[in-house]
Amino acid sequence: MKRKQLMKKTTGIFLALMMVFISGCGAGSATDKANGTGMETGAASQEEKEVSGEDASIEESGENVNPEETGEAVAVPIKLLVETKYHNDITDDDTYTSLYSGSYDLIYLTDDCKAAYPELSKSLDEYNEQLESEFLQNHDEYLKESREVYENYDAEYYNGYEDENHISVSRADDTFLSLSVYVSNYSGGAHGTYGTGGYNYDVKTGKELILKDVITDIPALQKVVKEKLLAEYGEEELSLVEDLDEAMSEYLTGEKDQACSWFITARGVRIT
Repeated sequence: MKRKQLMKKTTGIFLALMMVFISGCGAGSATDKANGTGMETGAASQEEKEVSGEDASIEESGENVNPEETGEAVAVPIKLLVETKYHNDITDDDTYTSLYSGSYDLIYLTDDCKAAYPELSKSLDEYNEQLESEFLQNHDEYLKESREVYENYDAEYYNGYEDENHISVSRADDTFLSLSVYVSNYSGGAHGTYGTGGYNYDVKTGKELILKDVITDIPALQKVVKEKLLAEYGEEELSLVEDLDEAMSEYLTGEKDQACSWFITARGVRIT
């Protein structure tokens, strides 16, 4: 799972400003449809819900047309199942203090969609496997550390560790699947850390896209973002960023490991 690293103060300001501008241009997201029941087993529990994008539908005309007769291919709507797993570990003394609580989402295609989009299904399986492995590893480390802290801390003021990882669908149709993944964790101290990452896929090939696959002229994008930032906030406020051009070239590269996240929506691309 790609977890955001803490950035220097000036970088944080730059990315926050950029989010304000881009989200205004690409506002709007797919509508998630949820239906499901919860199931708990000991310290861990899980639930499933089915979600689909607002673009994931086939318009119907007045007559039923058999695609085999016309020779035209009919896109299969993207339907997704999101499985949420929960973990909660408490102390074994009389206080029943929470040592650790966490949850994470896994995402799958429904069976009919797996047949229509096998490569995408494979990519989501790989995403799930990596996410679950890293989450459970963090769980074991957090739980061990939180127990040690609890034993040496005043229970009245102790706060348990937390780790959350949740998915929302930004777009899902026969061209793109775009996922927004919110991550937050707390492991002691005054506050926790949080961030949102984007995962964008070509539905037919299953390839995870980088921004340059969608917006090929990155220098032009950087120029537009800079102009809008200056118009919105002015040079004086943006002076908090030591070198805006350098920040652009470093954090808005269009490559896989750029320091800002992006999502495909029904209207365009949103960058945070």
